Amino acid sequence: MTERQSASQKAYDRQLVLQERISAYQQEIENRRAKIERIQHEVAMLEGRGDNADHQRDSIATVQEEIRVLEQQLTTLERQAEDPIDPTQSVATPEFVPGGMALVASDGGLSNKIFVEPRLDDVGIFAQSTAGTQFTLLDGPEQADGHTWWRVRRTDGVEGWVVTDGLMGNPA
Repeated sequence: MTERQSASQKAYDRQLVLQERISAYQQEIENRRAKIERIQHEVAMLEGRGDNADHQRDSIATVQEEIRVLEQQLTTLERQAEDPIDPTQSVATPEFVPGGMALVASDGGLSNKIFVEPRLDDVGIFAQSTAGTQFTLLDGPEQADGHTWWRVRRTDGVEGWVVTDGLMGNPA
């Protein structure tokens, strides 16, 4: 493969990665919007029965904030995709910052496991996550066992430590 072909392949690969990330974020935003619709339906039913729907209203506000963050991240990715392609530039590893968001990119691998402490041992695994699971980054990074770790909170409130391999994300 010539240098020019190699550079073209890198540019093509970069665009593919960005498009995959954009699609993942778009899907996650749509999932969150559908969740809001379901919760709004629950609120209407509860109010129709005269029940208190404050918890559901709080859930709607939380999901709306998640959508806001995802839309910001999507905008950043779309801008990256619009930038002229420098074939010598590869797609950077997502930047993780406290308060930022991260998403499990695929099933299987270390980023699907939530550990009690930032170290690799089977005893320390207390939860699993699937592709598309979103985390809020609480603390980190920590270097241990040859990996970079972040303390995270899933949207369901589960907190622990995850390896950044296999996560994608952007600052909040």
